[in-house]
Amino acid sequence: MKDFARVSVGIQAVKLNWVVARVRQFCYFLAQKGNPEIKA
Repeated sequence: MKDFARVSVGIQAVKLNWVVARVRQFCYFLAQKGNPEIKA
């Protein structure tokens, strides 16, 4: 059970990092576009 829990936590961390990376990339893209709403 310990190994399974550790693996599931690792997978969740990877998914979270992927989502954060996507959000940052999207915000950076908007900033490059010159969107005044985003202060990056």
